[in-house]
Amino acid sequence: MILRSCVLILALAICSALKSVLLSRFSSLYTPEFMAHIRAFLMPPSNTGRLVYSGTAMSHFREDSPKSRGEQRRRARYDSKQKMKELQVAFGLGSSTLLELDRDGTTTISIEKALSEECDILYVDGGNTFYLQKAMNDLTFWQVALPALEASGAVYFGASAGAICAGSTIKTALFKGWDDPYANGAIDKTYIWDDVTFKGPSLSAPVFPHYDPSLHGALIEEQMAAWLPQEGPIVAIADDEAYISGTEAEPYLWCSGSAEVAQPRLFTHG
Repeated sequence: MILRSCVLILALAICSALKSVLLSRFSSLYTPEFMAHIRAFLMPPSNTGRLVYSGTAMSHFREDSPKSRGEQRRRARYDSKQKMKELQVAFGLGSSTLLELDRDGTTTISIEKALSEECDILYVDGGNTFYLQKAMNDLTFWQVALPALEASGAVYFGASAGAICAGSTIKTALFKGWDDPYANGAIDKTYIWDDVTFKGPSLSAPVFPHYDPSLHGALIEEQMAAWLPQEGPIVAIADDEAYISGTEAEPYLWCSGSAEVAQPRLFTHG
């Protein structure tokens, strides 16, 4: 059932002091009203700093591709750089840095450095949730990222996979069956997915992006009972919505279609 409860919303508000914007996709929210809202309530007064962008969720190779792994990697890096520049312009930031969590040479030290130097926004994009989660697990990403972002006052933006990986667990990525847990061969089959490796930093409750009320209400209730019998609520986010937390207000949804603020859409047991 969907439950809009002040108690549950308060519980969501204390997950983290980090300012975060979780969404299904950025393109459907790229409106003057949304950008004005972000600048007014989340960004520093003079946001001429830097965007750190991660397209890691989209960068894994596919065993069934006719292209070599090297060719796939180069294409993924090119696409990430293009998206990074687009977002830098959209946010009006002075510079940008590409953060490849699955690249040889990326370490906790390089992550901390990237997030500490005038970083205004960390934007983690969508793709295969499991591939992104494993890369984050391998680098103990959140243990480094959370203190760095909170110290700088930067905003975490997570789109689709980037939103799911910011929640308390990524098990919601199993609900639709869209993502292969072994990323089409990019993750070794010996890797164990369990409550520990599914675990996220709890910037929010578990996140269900790309929510469509005509398709997903019963699905969420069914899968929630199967995968999260002891946990709740789940935050469902439609493609034209952003779930915003870490401001002085309680967590809320920004609805791009109506340019209005609404209470989060929460699914609970029972």
